[in-house]
Amino acid sequence: MPLQLRQINQIITQHLAQIPQHLNPGNNIFFIHPRGGFYVADMVQIDPLLRDRNLLLVSRRAQLDTQLVQENWPKAVKVFGGQVSDQWYLRPEDQRVSTRGSGEWQFAFKQIPSLPSAAGR
Repeated sequence: MPLQLRQINQIITQHLAQIPQHLNPGNNIFFIHPRGGFYVADMVQIDPLLRDRNLLLVSRRAQLDTQLVQENWPKAVKVFGGQVSDQWYLRPEDQRVSTRGSGEWQFAFKQIPSLPSAAGR
């Protein structure tokens, strides 16, 4: 049993090391490239209410990812781009908004339309 726990810990550690470290105090958006690494699609496990100060989103290609960030957080800075993910830092101020007096905070952003399909080109 101790050997199996060590092996599991090693696999999880290697898996999580594919994503760069979060810049503190949060407000990072990571666009995960699903085919870019070892089971990276499994990393996109976010709170459905978007309450965490860091977001892990599936990339929809660099153009749409950049457009989503620029439309919602114009002062954001791209701090990392790699095979597994791209990281944008939204600055130290909390970027979440209050949700209708519930006392909870969450990210809110505009929906960016998808690119035309290959068939429509």
